[in-house]
Amino acid sequence: MTGLRVEADLRGSTWEAVSTDEHRQTIAAAIGASLTALAADLGLPISPEVTVRDTPDPDPDGWCLALRVEDRPVRYRWTLQAQVGTLIGVGEPGSVEQLAAAAAELCREAVAGQASVLLTAVGAAEIAGAIRDRGTSLPPVDGAWLDGVLRGLLDLGIAVGDPDTIAATLDERDDDDPSAALEALVARLAGSEVRVELPADLADALRTPDDAWGALDGITFVADAMLRETGLVVPPLVVHGTAAGRNDAFTLRINDVTSTFPLLPADRIVTDASADLVTAAVEGADPVPARFPITGSPGCETAATYAEDLLNVGANTWDRPGHVVLTILALLRHRVAWCVQQDRLQAQLDTLEAIVPKTVLAVRGAVPSWRLSALVRSLVLGRVPLTHFPSLLQRLLELPYLDLPDARLNLLGDPVTSVGAAAVTDRDRRVETFVRTGLCGHNFQTWSSGRDLLQVYLLAPAIEDLVRTERDHRRVEEILVRGVATQLRAFVHSHRTTLLVADDVRPDIGAALRHALPLVTVAGYGDLPADGLVAPVDRLDLEGADR
Repeated sequence: MTGLRVEADLRGSTWEAVSTDEHRQTIAAAIGASLTALAADLGLPISPEVTVRDTPDPDPDGWCLALRVEDRPVRYRWTLQAQVGTLIGVGEPGSVEQLAAAAAELCREAVAGQASVLLTAVGAAEIAGAIRDRGTSLPPVDGAWLDGVLRGLLDLGIAVGDPDTIAATLDERDDDDPSAALEALVARLAGSEVRVELPADLADALRTPDDAWGALDGITFVADAMLRETGLVVPPLVVHGTAAGRNDAFTLRINDVTSTFPLLPADRIVTDASADLVTAAVEGADPVPARFPITGSPGCETAATYAEDLLNVGANTWDRPGHVVLTILALLRHRVAWCVQQDRLQAQLDTLEAIVPKTVLAVRGAVPSWRLSALVRSLVLGRVPLTHFPSLLQRLLELPYLDLPDARLNLLGDPVTSVGAAAVTDRDRRVETFVRTGLCGHNFQTWSSGRDLLQVYLLAPAIEDLVRTERDHRRVEEILVRGVATQLRAFVHSHRTTLLVADDVRPDIGAALRHALPLVTVAGYGDLPADGLVAPVDRLDLEGADR
């Protein structure tokens, strides 16, 4: 077992009940057990050494728990505080056991999205040694090469505990590019379905469309929503009913990671109405603060008997099955990149071949399947809509233009250089920037929700200059999360919030904010059409909004 140092700093009045050593040990044990179970699912034999501290003063940025693994900060999405239950961040403090369970689940979900933090140098060396021992024709490769592949798998929620399969897959590769090896392993090891387990009666409700649901038409709504939103076909969502087990929670498994979420009581509903509106609209109502899984925006939980009264005053309500659907959709949005793999993309191309046969055949001949998969995953992480897949394929056929001198490329009128994206020197980033520019019209329509005006937030030039010059990526992440994400989070009320930055710093800013603000689109100027109408809402700097 490999030792792993974990530090959890609990903040604010919610944690006043854990101010004794015994209580801190209870929470540390719960966090340690949760991370041990996650690591076991991912094939990593670790022994976490968890230290818990509590700070009565609330965090100025609103976070209730700061997490570090081996001195590396682990960022997590703001909405996660809502998804693990209302015990954190809202309401009165619960028992120590309840707080320990909530903190453990929060830490597990935060680490699951970036599980490579669990891979220590010792653990990586042991796994690499086991793989090399089983590789019959595996040529000697640099340790960093294999380490990067293993970390790539872990960050996609894929276990690395099967050295036989990993070695056999690497033996079959015909390209030494680490991305090619990673995509081959993802295709071999990724889960073939998204598995949902919940009480049997609720499982039946999700499987059977019900007219009373309106837009939330059973579990099929999730797959349809993801296809409309991303243009990708997600793995089949398979619902399993359990006769035994907990009746207050359900689990969702994507690849090798299982997440647990609380169930809304059968006699309760969630509404987007404020507590004041609920109290005014319904006599005797006793609303409890709640947050929505998708946006983290505040709402209320109240008795299901008040649903019709709230609908009459214009409030939206969700019952127990509806709340499950919202939670599943929220997690899939956050982890849609986990669902991208080359075999599934090739199946989509098979479907498109009947519509645009020449384009599909040309792309298959020009772009290796692993490169297409890696590019699509990067685009998905950047919240680029792929709902017009033929446009993406057509842009891929124009990639040879990138080999032309910049002056020639300017003569072609391609906006990839006219907006300064030619400053992107890394080849992979330059290719992605070129492709994103080719989708600028679709980007604008999606990010503006089909309107003629796109509202954006800007960064102060000093921040972009800092990103260009600072070589310490962790410091850049710390500055952006602490100085920018907190300001921007106040404006995030939907998944259409856009931060507009220079093209050359877009990848770094997007990567730094991805875990803390997954609902924010970080766009470059080249991602938007020249004739698109853009309205800056605010300019953010390190001190506050610079208007």
